[in-house]
Amino acid sequence: MDRLPRLLADHHFVELFREELGWDRASGTMSIRIGDRKLAFEAVAQKRGFQVLQCNADRRVLFNRGLLRRAQALVAKAVHEHILIYSCDTPPKQVWQWAFRMPDGSRLRHREHPFFSGSPPVPLLKRLNCLRFSLDEESDVTFVDALHRVRAALDASPDVNLFARRPWYAERSDELAMAMINGDPDAFSKFILLHRPLARHISKRLQRTYGMEADDAEQIAVIGLIKAARRFKPDSGYQFSTYAAYWVRQACQSLGPDAALFIRLPINVRSAFFPIRRHLEKVRTAFGPGRVNDELARLCAEDKRFFRQWLAFERAVDVRSLSDPQEPEYFEARTVAAPADDEPLHWVLHGEHVERIRAAMECLSPRQRRFLRLRHGMEGDPRTLEEIGLVEGITRERVRQIVFRAEARLRFFIERKLTDLVPVRSAVATNAETEMERGPASI
Repeated sequence: MDRLPRLLADHHFVELFREELGWDRASGTMSIRIGDRKLAFEAVAQKRGFQVLQCNADRRVLFNRGLLRRAQALVAKAVHEHILIYSCDTPPKQVWQWAFRMPDGSRLRHREHPFFSGSPPVPLLKRLNCLRFSLDEESDVTFVDALHRVRAALDASPDVNLFARRPWYAERSDELAMAMINGDPDAFSKFILLHRPLARHISKRLQRTYGMEADDAEQIAVIGLIKAARRFKPDSGYQFSTYAAYWVRQACQSLGPDAALFIRLPINVRSAFFPIRRHLEKVRTAFGPGRVNDELARLCAEDKRFFRQWLAFERAVDVRSLSDPQEPEYFEARTVAAPADDEPLHWVLHGEHVERIRAAMECLSPRQRRFLRLRHGMEGDPRTLEEIGLVEGITRERVRQIVFRAEARLRFFIERKLTDLVPVRSAVATNAETEMERGPASI
């Protein structure tokens, strides 16, 4: 059994059957045509008339189960009992096909076992040992014995399923994917449009969970679809829909809530309260609003903080607009007083204090001042540590060290020299340039 994975990975089927499994030599070829495809089969081995045929096929043939079964029906007219092995080099993939027919001609069993050549399923490797014939039993083995062994090995549910549900869709996807690799300028947009139904299907969870509009949810899912299309490699052997589903779901999870909710909620709040909300909606539909109150009372009894948190969650989720006078939140937003902690900050950002903070930055080296301006958006949009590192030609960690030291030095100068700014030093020290940018003066 140790040699089986290596022989399967190298597509050495003649050596596998004749030397490892003890089958007899066979010769001959056969060609069949299905539509515009021509398949050539070569005899690999035989045992008392039970033959093994192998075909080097295109990868698009290997994920089309209907095509494989039509090919098997044509081969069965010439070779009654047989095993068909379809193999492909790019990607290295195989499909073992077997069909057992009763003596009266009716089909009893039909199985296809697809797998990647480099990683055959372990149960399949164990079952292939049933096809082994030793020298001691060579003289007594019959056609019926060979048939029973093949049936014991392959008459089982496949360990994996690599067939496409809609072969024409998979073939078109593969054609466009190869065209993108070859540099076709229009292939990428056609590829995205072809798989847009996948994005539309996955985006429905955003509609159910957050009540988003269908078009908005689909656009977020398309972002994940574009990311997947740029990273997809057709030679991997997997269907694009299998690969892209992860990226589309990730885009919906990361971008969907921020786009759907007017007020941003932390991930722990969303994960804790949205399932409860869906559960209460089901309870309301099934038993009426009275049962919903009972459920809320039970949850409040389990956690005394739940009621306050639930009210805040419901208010945040129900907000639709703060600029529409028709919405109740319009007047509430204009009656909320600014937090007391923000008043000193606004006071600092006006008048001479802005100038004094700008003068405080003179204590820094030119390089430190440049890094702070880039980091906090004084020269356009705020830049990440990695972006600054690319501009300056240094690593991301080195940029972080320089920014940290510049902010610490600025904090020390403000605490020692500008004592009247000490009440707001925490805000100035951590984001000095950002806060000055928000003020009326331009630094």
